[in-house]
Amino acid sequence: MSEESIRERQETFKRIREQANGDMCEVIKNCNIISRNLGLGKCEIPNIIIAYNNKIIELEKEFNKAGIDFYDRTQCESRFIIENILQALILTAKSYIDKYIAATSVSESQVQEFMDSWKKPSTFDKIFKGSKFEPKRSILTPEQIKTSRECIANYIKCYDKMYDFTIQNNIVEAILFYRVLAMARGVSDFDSRIDTIDMELRKLGYSSVKNTITQQIDEQELTLANILNLKSVSIGKVQE
Repeated sequence: MSEESIRERQETFKRIREQANGDMCEVIKNCNIISRNLGLGKCEIPNIIIAYNNKIIELEKEFNKAGIDFYDRTQCESRFIIENILQALILTAKSYIDKYIAATSVSESQVQEFMDSWKKPSTFDKIFKGSKFEPKRSILTPEQIKTSRECIANYIKCYDKMYDFTIQNNIVEAILFYRVLAMARGVSDFDSRIDTIDMELRKLGYSSVKNTITQQIDEQELTLANILNLKSVSIGKVQE
């Protein structure tokens, strides 16, 4: 691939990431508005697109240092494998944000009930009906509050996994992740591509992963139902 083509692909990927970052900033801003308006306090939501952007730059440098063009599919099979699992993290994180927004939606009856709770009962109601002044602290139900907090916590788990991703600790999981997708799509020759990935990783200075992958294929449940629960194992470095 020519230098011009490489730069063009780099700029294309950069533009896509910048656009996604802007979209996520808007989503986070809206979540904070929702949280503030409903009395939940400010949501501490880190931007997973920024973490993704920084991670891609970090990995690009690692591959380029080994003489592998990160953006050339013919040279870097590993990038395609890595991006699949990182982009899946983004989609999963987004699904939790969507659930958060759904969980914090308020009906007219909830609003009315909240407002009514702040009306002090009359003396008659206090004496004869036993009414008490018990204003609600939130328009949301306890279940809505619980769900919204769980959604943010799960989003942050996705962010942390993105932020902490490394070749040494997570490439095995990335390979298994893509293998599950490939098999589900009817791709029968994926295992042959592991040789190419293994060669690239050895160029980066890591030990061969072929035996580790074979072992994990036998030991783990490689199904779509379990794809988000795959476990990774660290790989060694040759110089170690």
